[in-house]
Amino acid sequence: MAGDRRSGPSAAAAAGSALEWRADDEFSLDGVSYVCRPRADTVRSSADRFCIRKPRKIVEHCEALVRRLAPRRIAEVGIYDGGSMALLAQLARPERLIGFDITENPSPALEQFAAAHGFSETLSAYWGVDQADRERLNSILDEEIGGMPLDLVIDDASHLLDESRLTFDALFPRLRPGGEYVLEDWAWAHAIMEVWPETQPLTVLVAEATIACAYHPHVISSIEIDRPWAVIRRGEADLEPATFSLRGSLGARGERLIDGMLSGGITGGGSASGRAGPAGS
Repeated sequence: MAGDRRSGPSAAAAAGSALEWRADDEFSLDGVSYVCRPRADTVRSSADRFCIRKPRKIVEHCEALVRRLAPRRIAEVGIYDGGSMALLAQLARPERLIGFDITENPSPALEQFAAAHGFSETLSAYWGVDQADRERLNSILDEEIGGMPLDLVIDDASHLLDESRLTFDALFPRLRPGGEYVLEDWAWAHAIMEVWPETQPLTVLVAEATIACAYHPHVISSIEIDRPWAVIRRGEADLEPATFSLRGSLGARGERLIDGMLSGGITGGGSASGRAGPAGS
């Protein structure tokens, strides 16, 4: 995908104020409060107090990433009721921030926040969008940013392998070279307490990205992994958003390795409905 290859403005020019932590699960930024509720004990969001479904560690990771990358165009998949999107807007002060969620109902808190803080022309939240709908994701981004590349993509949506792979195939090619794709909660299958035991783990997608980094570094130039998330950096190759497939960057041996993982005891294929799952955004 051809496009702007610049790394963007300096972090000092683009980024907002620093987070002020009041407790391990609550912080504020430029007059807006955030309460971290990564699991079920959520609170209702308002325009000046958001519930954000991330633990402190991921929030701090996000702040550091934005300071370093200074992203101008961001796509976030899985936005809950808008808390993480509001935080990104305040941290990055981007030109465009596009969010997607499978939930049908818009977030009044996010709409009110955007109006009150001058982000109405910056933020666009799309509700009722399935992350596996590649055609719709690309159609929305075509309308929002045309051929301009993204600097950052964050996937904190279903955490399911097939759905997350389809999102990756759609959005990773839209990053500029050097842009970063964040896959949150990839390690849910390796928690001490068993989660979604009949579901293929998201670990497979991280393994595929790792193999692609080795086999085709012009597609994936590097990958950084820790337990909360994996950060996958785009290489210089020209990639087509409509047809790109991560599997096509694995090589024959890499494909056999992944196929062996999936056929050699990793369960999968079932729906995660009704099961306890990892934290979301």
